[in-house]
Amino acid sequence: MVKTHPAHARIFSLIAFSMLWLLSASSAHAQGTAFTYQGKLTDAGNPANGNYDLQFKLFDTPTVGTGAQQGSTLTAPNWQVTAGIFTITLDFTFPVGQILTVFDGQTRFLEIGVRPAGSTSPYTLLSPRQPITSSPYAIQTINSQQLGGLPASRFVQLDGSGNAGIGTNNPGAKLSVVNPDAPEPIVLGAPSALKVGSLAGTIPLALRQNTDEGATPTLAWFETSSGGLGYLGANANKFIVGAAAGKQLGLRSNGSMEGLVIDTNGNVGIGTPNPTSKVEIAAQDGLKITGFQPFLTLRDTATNARSILAGGNGDFGFYPNSFIGGSPAVLIKNNSGNVGIGTATPQAKLQIAGAGTNGYTLGVEGNVTQNLDKFGFAKAMLHVDQSGAITRCFNSTIAGNGMTVPPCGFIVSVLGTGDYAIDFRFQVVDRFVAVTAGVRTINTIVPTVCYGDCNGGAPTVITVVIRETSTGHFIQGSFTIIVY
Repeated sequence: MVKTHPAHARIFSLIAFSMLWLLSASSAHAQGTAFTYQGKLTDAGNPANGNYDLQFKLFDTPTVGTGAQQGSTLTAPNWQVTAGIFTITLDFTFPVGQILTVFDGQTRFLEIGVRPAGSTSPYTLLSPRQPITSSPYAIQTINSQQLGGLPASRFVQLDGSGNAGIGTNNPGAKLSVVNPDAPEPIVLGAPSALKVGSLAGTIPLALRQNTDEGATPTLAWFETSSGGLGYLGANANKFIVGAAAGKQLGLRSNGSMEGLVIDTNGNVGIGTPNPTSKVEIAAQDGLKITGFQPFLTLRDTATNARSILAGGNGDFGFYPNSFIGGSPAVLIKNNSGNVGIGTATPQAKLQIAGAGTNGYTLGVEGNVTQNLDKFGFAKAMLHVDQSGAITRCFNSTIAGNGMTVPPCGFIVSVLGTGDYAIDFRFQVVDRFVAVTAGVRTINTIVPTVCYGDCNGGAPTVITVVIRETSTGHFIQGSFTIIVY
C-alpha cells in the first residue's frame, strides 16, 4: 500500500468554473502484475463527489514536467469518486514483458491527471508525482531468470541431487542456508528437507521427516558438538514441543529468566531449575486456584479413593473419600479460626461432634497440659503415702518426663501426726481442690484441707489434715489430692 503526501495543484478554469485539485493521501499494494491505487481527491478544497476522468503515467523523476515516462499511459474515464475517495487497479506491464523495463529496480513516480468526466480540456496534473514504494516491485519475482538483474546462480547453488544451497556449494538438504564463512553444519538423524546454520556453523535449524522423537515431520534445532537440542513436531494425536535425549526443556521470559523447566526425568520446576518432584514450585506464593468453591483432589491410584482439600467463603475443609459430597470431616472457619471435627459450625476453638468407633469422642495418648490461668483440666495430681512420700503424680506446669515422675516438682512436709503440707510451686489458693483419703480397715478417716498452713502462709501451699471420725484423733494416712 503506497502512502502519498499532500500536494497542492495550480488553479485552472474548466468549463466556465474553477477547480483546485489536491491528492492528499494514497496507497498501493501488489496484486499479481497489477496493483491497487487508492487516493483522496478534493475539488476546490472539498472532498470530491461525482465522476472524473483520470490519467496515470510512470516517470523516473518526482517533478512534473521532468524525466522520462516509463511504460504506457493508463486512463480511467468517467471514474466514480465518493466523499473524495477513489480506488483503481493499475497495470503498467502491457505489452507483455514490459514489466522488466518498467520496474527494473529503479525508483518510479506516479503522475496523476484529473479533469471533469467528459471534458475535452487538458488534464490537471497533480504535483509532485507520487513515489511508488516497494510493494509493486514484488511482481519482479515472476521473473525466474533474473534476480535484480543478476543470474540466479549468484544466489542459489544446486547440486546433482537437486539440493539447493545458499551460502554453500554442497547443500546437505533440499534447502541449506549456511554462513559462507562457517563450516557446513551437521544435522543428526534422518535426511533433512531444510537446514539453516548459525554464524558459527553450529546449532542449525532443520526440517526433517523423522520419527526418533515420536513426531513427524520435525522442525529441530541441533548442536553439532553434542547432538540434538530441541524440536517442534506433530504426530497423529498431538502437537509436540520437546527436548532431545539428555536435555532439559525450558520456558523463559524477560530475556533469560527461567520460568519453567522440565528436566530429563519429566519433573516440572517452576521457579527452580532442579525440581525434585513431578511438580516443584519455588515461590512464597507459588500456587493459586481460583474459582467457585475451588478444591484440590488427591487420588490414590491403588484404590482410586480420593481426598479433597476445599475452600469456600474463606473456610478451609478436608473431605476424606467417604465425606465427599457432604460435610467436611474437618473444617477451619474463616475469621474465628474455630476448628470443627464432625461439625461445620464450630463455636469453640475446637469443637468435636459425635463419638468415634470406640465410643469415645476424644482420645489422648500422652499427657495434657493447660495454662495456669485457665480452667477445665487438672493442673496437678499426686498420691501421698502415710509417711509423706509421693508415690504417683502429675504436674502440668512442667514439660518432659518430670511431669509424671515422682516427686514431679512437688514438696511434701510432715508437720505432725496426720498433718501434711504440700508445696505445689505455683499459686493454688484460688483453685478448686479435691482430696480423697486412703482406705483403713477399722475406722473411717476424713481429710481436711486448708490453704497455706491453715493460718495464711504461702499461696503455693495446701495443708491436708487427717483425723479419725470416731475419735477425732490426728492419725497418719495416705491420700490423693487433685488441683484444678
